[in-house]
Amino acid sequence: MIDVVEELLEPEINRIYTRLAVGFVPEGQRDARAAEMRDDGLYPIFGSVALVRTLAWIGVVCRLGLSRDEYPSAFDELRRFHRFGGSFDEALDAIRSAGRDKLGDPLVYDQGTGLFSVV
Repeated sequence: MIDVVEELLEPEINRIYTRLAVGFVPEGQRDARAAEMRDDGLYPIFGSVALVRTLAWIGVVCRLGLSRDEYPSAFDELRRFHRFGGSFDEALDAIRSAGRDKLGDPLVYDQGTGLFSVV
């Protein structure tokens, strides 16, 4: 049963994922970028597991209501999870830079008092 559902849903899921994941990529590059991400997700965008984990960490933490000033110390406390060797600001800059360069989207937005990411 699950195989049948997966077979029927996979093309639609891939279509929606592709539209969301590469929506800001120039049209002539979308298929190649989507293919690059199909098996390894965001790893090809960042080239670093630590940055993928850091983006996941930001996605969770930005929903906890921490102030922007609290991110660096929380980042340091959870280094065993994200494993990024640099500072929070360095990680954020690396994520935004790679996101803009390869996806046309910085992936993390500053709301003034906190961060926002839909990833």
